[in-house]
Amino acid sequence: MTVTWGMDLDLTMDNDVRKRCIESKKAAVLSETKAPFNIVATNSQWSSMCGYFPEEALGCSPKDLLQGELTDSNKAKRFAEQLTADGHARTTLVNYSKFGRAFVHTISSELVMDTKNGASCARPANRPSKPHRCQFLA
Repeated sequence: MTVTWGMDLDLTMDNDVRKRCIESKKAAVLSETKAPFNIVATNSQWSSMCGYFPEEALGCSPKDLLQGELTDSNKAKRFAEQLTADGHARTTLVNYSKFGRAFVHTISSELVMDTKNGASCARPANRPSKPHRCQFLA
């Protein structure tokens, strides 16, 4: 499972949030909460899964980096809409590594509020989950 954090720009410099993303045991990406959801941090598990070094992914949209022919763009759009509307979302998508290899993974995210300044951010959904499994497609 891949976890995502979505951050308002006010929070993207929060070192604690970045540290939690980078140190996560699961593939994790920190992104802005507004479209195009540009990436502001990733961890080594995400880089291993997707093939992008952090410096290649920073400032890019996950959609631009990972989506391809077999990606259900409507499902991806519903994920983003549900996260915004309900404060949490989970879906399974076919995406692509930097090298064009298709893979299936589950993406899960949950919005939280920063009580200091009222800005919203997203963190991994705090639900039990199966160990991360990534199925590569031939």
